[in-house]
Amino acid sequence: QVLELTHCHLGPKAIELLHSSTEWSSSNLRALNLMNNNLGTGGGQVELHLKAMMESNKRLRTLCGFSEDQTVADLSNQALGPPDMMLLAIEIPFNRAIAHLSELVLASNPLTGAELWDTKGGDPVWYKCDSTVGGMQHLANAIMAAKSLTTVDVSNCGIGTRGIASLAENL
Repeated sequence: QVLELTHCHLGPKAIELLHSSTEWSSSNLRALNLMNNNLGTGGGQVELHLKAMMESNKRLRTLCGFSEDQTVADLSNQALGPPDMMLLAIEIPFNRAIAHLSELVLASNPLTGAELWDTKGGDPVWYKCDSTVGGMQHLANAIMAAKSLTTVDVSNCGIGTRGIASLAENL
């Protein structure tokens, strides 16, 4: 089973509900895609709930919609922000299906939490945290966990000096 929840305006409460209302250990859910939601990046409960879902359900392979044996993940131009970097950082250590991922393309995404535009309604989405640092810390964690990753493309992402400093500090 696959549950596609991209661009659903999900926040931290939705993740808590998904975790608490579903019996993840007996679920047949194999793929969950939570990209492009406003999950926040402050860690805390969202991160704990997501990790618990991945740990308790061995059938659940992805939080980001990756497919098995994928070698290239082209996520360019998808309005991905800091919450999506958190998802990558959580997923990569648990996802045995992407053990061969060698290239991660994140080009032309506002990874640092700059103003994002919802693709359906055109409403601006703002991140209310220090997302430049948080987004880059999560990206660094994802890079460190992906043993087979040889290329990460963050061109045209506007990460700036603070973002590079945070990324370099965490690598």
